[in-house]
Amino acid sequence: MKVQKDWTTLDIHIAPYLAYRGIPIEFENLHGRVIFTAPPSDELYRLASAYNANDPVPVADYVGTLRALKARMFAMRGMAKTEAAHAKLPTLNPVAKYLFRRYKEQLLSPPYSQETSRIVDCIDFVLEAEKEARHE
Repeated sequence: MKVQKDWTTLDIHIAPYLAYRGIPIEFENLHGRVIFTAPPSDELYRLASAYNANDPVPVADYVGTLRALKARMFAMRGMAKTEAAHAKLPTLNPVAKYLFRRYKEQLLSPPYSQETSRIVDCIDFVLEAEKEARHE
């Protein structure tokens, strides 16, 4: 027996169209990215084709559905960050913390690479998670 997988997309624009037309849209968090999912059906595929054919939809209703999906998406991302903060995270030793805080501005002074920016963001995240864990 063949198992049907959920229909998935990263497209923030088709998801509210489908939701407006009555397809139940769910979310999955995949490494910080939100994926929109729905149970596969003939109706879903018909509506996806209609969307791609530029099916007219009332703008205010579509935008309202888009905003509602975005709100759910951002809430989900917020929950993921909270869960990550409660998970066991790597910690920085006191010397590394001191050096990072002291030289952070110099690290981010031009010219700096995108990689340097990512490293600084990661260290900031670890420091913020440690700070939040201490306050709970």
